Amino acid sequence: MASTMFNKYIWLVNTIYEAGRISKEDIDRRWASCYLNDNRETHIQTRAFHRYKESILMQFGLDIQCDRTTGKSYIANEGDLKAGTLHTWLCNTFAVSNLIQESHCSYSRLFTFSPIA
Repeated sequence: MASTMFNKYIWLVNTIYEAGRISKEDIDRRWASCYLNDNRETHIQTRAFHRYKESILMQFGLDIQCDRTTGKSYIANEGDLKAGTLHTWLCNTFAVSNLIQESHCSYSRLFTFSPIA
């Protein structure tokens, strides 16, 4: 559960960072086809989105804000990401997490078998 939430936070940060500024509707469109969307939700609930933003601020120190004139979300302290260290770390963590998850799934498939009698 915790690693799933962590991956969702990183996905959200990466989605907003890559877009620069992005509407909630565009985030929802991307979420609808995201592999992390296990329940095949059509959008991220508004309350969940705000919880994610708060958790991202607390865990990573990244402040996701909404420009009220355009309705688009952006990372207010993007300079922290552009410095390279945090963004690189997030991307690497995301990649390693996915590899571990895939390896775990492969391990389960390989070593879950019925002995031949």
